[in-house]
Amino acid sequence: MIYFKNLLDMTFYASLIACGISDFKSNRINNKVVLLMFLSVLLDLIVSRHTKTFLGYPLGVIIAILVLHIIGVIGGGDAKVFILSALYFSTRIFLVVLSILVSLAYPLTLREEERKKAPLLTIFAIMMVLGELLI
Repeated sequence: MIYFKNLLDMTFYASLIACGISDFKSNRINNKVVLLMFLSVLLDLIVSRHTKTFLGYPLGVIIAILVLHIIGVIGGGDAKVFILSALYFSTRIFLVVLSILVSLAYPLTLREEERKKAPLLTIFAIMMVLGELLI
């Protein structure tokens, strides 16, 4: 079971990196990669059986992400990946929140006309991978 969990982690991280690369190149997220992330979340829920932390910890983060999407701060692809990451890394939600905050702060360093095109998921993926390596 530990081997399967490591395989799920590698799959999720590979999908996250693929989303970051796609966002950097074209400002679009491939829904097939998002579907793979969703399946990883479902399999993680089945394998690890941590339903209390699975839904309890990230619920506030998910609501905040949905509010940011509704008011137009982030796009739909960004919201999907942020929510799936919050669910997958529910036991390390602080890393997800920190990565989201850094990726949302990045456009503030750009000129106003460039802010809408800022690759949020690229910054988010880099922060998640670096944060996971440091933990």
